[in-house]
Order: sequence, then structure tokens, then C-alpha cells
Amino acid sequence: MESLKQLLTIHSYTKARLRWDIKGLERRLVSLMTDISSEPRLCLEVLEQLMVAYQRLYAKTSLPAQEVPRPPSMMLRDFPLILQARAQTLRSEYHGEKKSLALAAYWQCLLDIRYCLNQEAFGQSNRPFSYHTSMFAPDHNIERWFLWLSDLIRLHRNSPRWTHSFCQTLSNDELKTIALSFHSLQYSSIVNSLFYYKIHPETLLDTLPAAEQLLRMKHQLCDLHTHIEDLFHAIAQRSWEQLSLKIADYLYHGDELPYGIHVQPLQTHKLIIEKALEVYPSSIDTQAAPVLDNPVQDILRAYKFWFNPTRLIDAIINLSIPSLSDKETSEEDSFIHQIQALSTSECLDFYGYLSNKDTQYFLRSLHMGSLDRSLPTLPNRSAEERAAIAALYEKVRQLITYVRETLDNRNITLDAYPDIEGNVDSFDPGKRNQKAIQHIITHYVSPVRRRQSSVDDLLCEMEADK
Repeated sequence: MESLKQLLTIHSYTKARLRWDIKGLERRLVSLMTDISSEPRLCLEVLEQLMVAYQRLYAKTSLPAQEVPRPPSMMLRDFPLILQARAQTLRSEYHGEKKSLALAAYWQCLLDIRYCLNQEAFGQSNRPFSYHTSMFAPDHNIERWFLWLSDLIRLHRNSPRWTHSFCQTLSNDELKTIALSFHSLQYSSIVNSLFYYKIHPETLLDTLPAAEQLLRMKHQLCDLHTHIEDLFHAIAQRSWEQLSLKIADYLYHGDELPYGIHVQPLQTHKLIIEKALEVYPSSIDTQAAPVLDNPVQDILRAYKFWFNPTRLIDAIINLSIPSLSDKETSEEDSFIHQIQALSTSECLDFYGYLSNKDTQYFLRSLHMGSLDRSLPTLPNRSAEERAAIAALYEKVRQLITYVRETLDNRNITLDAYPDIEGNVDSFDPGKRNQKAIQHIITHYVSPVRRRQSSVDDLLCEMEADK
């Protein structure tokens, strides 16, 4: 009985604290909306916090209201008083029979405010990107169009449902112009080149980038391509509903191409994409909805269509990197956290891939590459290169061990993993695994810094002068 009272006390305190926080957020939102100098984005941040707090208070993931954005009948300046009135009504009916109706009315008010704020955010920018038709015709300037597209995404990518808000700011002529640009093979081809570089970021630069730069580029390319896809779908839907204009989809979607299919990007596209990436955000916003999938899912894509050991290497390296929001997390904890978050069915599927023949051959190839012996199918490897291959081999073995331990904790018994390190004399890595080992050497071996003789001579002279 005593423990039950304690739980009820904690529950009541949590509810009271949430109601207190909500009142503070409401006061702050009203203050921001009545201040003409306030940034719409700041209002949106407070509004999102308020909506999350109400969802927690009523223990619901969604509330009874129309979620599809629609133009409200009032202006933004009318909503501070309306919000205060709706909040007062809801508090008075907190334990009453009309609670659900009051909650629905309050929630719809928040949705209307969000709609108006999104319009304000785009309107405040004074339409900086020249939406007029000369942007696309008659010279068909692909560079100007793609850089405009990249700038648009760069400025609004963190706004909720920004593509929908953007489409609502367009006139019929502007909407038709942008829709027809996506309908053109000439314009869509550069987006497909972006898709290719998203899969093969190492081919974008003439010189091989460091591992950190390669990962940063991959995030930039994936984020940009994902937002372009979202914008295309929003433009296509809006043009059909508003103009009865149906446009063809010439874009490549997904994260991989089937085996035997290749994309040939144009050199001019490469230069334009490089120029766009120079100003595109390279940091990952941990507060925004993630564009990239769970790293475990990225590992599974290495087995889609055909086994791609090079992609598996990059995915495992990405999985071993601790979360940006928790810098104290170790690499081991990062592995374990990602795996334990999987359902049992996902864990079984994951282990099925990690224990198949392709993975076993890949592990044997890594083990062979880490040994100090000459092989006709592998390049000569320095001690540092062998150490990098051995480190990757240990990461894969460690990943397999964690998956097995996770399944064992869920009362699932597995057969012993096949012996990888036996019969090495009769094993010869295949072409894909040879390419994967070369990928490790190229991208995951720390470059040896050459001695700077001039600097060494200067240091020696300084020592002599002492």
C-alpha cells in the first residue's frame, strides 16, 4: 500500500509539473506572437515544445484533430487571445465531461498557429530565390536551377513540413514552371547524378578524401537528395490537385541500384554538385528528424540485390561511431545500444545475414589480408595497412558476438559460428573482397606524415641557440 501511495504521488507530481511547464510555454508563445520583431522560427520551436508537452500530459501519441494543414480563417495576430481563451476553457474542463471537445479545440488552435507561422517563415524571407520563369527557360541553365534548389533546401530543411509550406507560397505559374522542370529529363538528370554520388561519394573528388571527410560528404549528399525527393513529391501532388498537371517521375529512388545497372554522371554535373556542397550544411542536426536510417539498417542494405562488402565496411564504421548527442558513449556501448534496440525478429534476420556464406568469405578475406604474408590476389601491405584490416576484422567479429549475446539473453540458442581462421592456406579472396580490402587501405589507414626537413632544421638551430 505504501509503494502504491508513493507511485501515485510521483504520478501526480509529474502531471502537475507538466501543467506548470505548459503554462510557461503558453505565456512565452503569446509573448513572441505579440512581438512584431520575433522570428517565426523561434515561435515554431516554442510551439513544438508546447505540443509535445500536451501529448505527454494526456498520454497520447496523437490528439483528436485535423492533422492535415489547411488555411485557418484568422490571421496570426488573432491567435494570442484565442489561445489564451482555449487554454482557460481546457483547464476548467480538465475533469469535466467536455474535456475531449475542449482538448480538440485547443489542439486545432495549435495546428492553425503552426500553419500561420510556417507561412510567416517563408514570407519573411522575401522570396529570396527568384521563382520567376526565367530561372528555367529559355537557356536551360542547369547550374542555376540546381544551385537554387540547393539553397532553398539549405535554408528551410529544418522547418517542419517545409515542402508543403513552400508549395503553398507559389502562384499557379510558378508551380507549373517548377513542375515542368522536374518533368524534364535535362533537369532530372543532375538529380540522378546526385543519386550516384550519394552511393559512391568517394568518386566525387579527384583526390581521395580522409574517412571523416568521406562520411561528412555522404551525409550531405544523402540529406540533399532526400529533400529533393520530398520536394518533387510535394510539387507533383500539388500540381495535380491545383492544375490537373501530371508530371513523370524520372528520378532514381532508394539507396542502391540492382546488380548490373550503372549510372554515368556527367562531368559538368560533378562540378555543379561540388559547388553546391561547399555551402551546404555538413553538421547533423540531432534535434531535427533524422534523414538517415538506423545504422543497422544501413548494414542490411549491404546485402540488398547482391552482397556489397565495401558498403558493409562503411556501415560498420558508421555503426561504431557513438551518437553525437552523447559524446561520453564508447564505441562498444554504441554497438550494444544499436543492437539491443532491435526487435527479436530483426535481430534474427540480422544474424542470418552476418552468418551467411558471403559474410564468412568476407571475414576470411579480412583475416588473410591482416596476415604478414604475400598473396597474388592482394597488394603488398604495410604493417599499418595490415593493422587497419585487422581492426575492421575485429569490429565485424565483435558485432557478431554482440548479436549472439543479445539473442542469448532473449532465450534463443544458436549454433557455434563457423571457424574463420582455419585452412587459410587454401583460401583465396574473390574480386569483391579484394576491392573491399583495397577500400580499407585507401580510406581507413591514417596517412603517414612525412618529415618536414626545413622544420626539423629550424628546431635544431633553436636547440643549438639555447
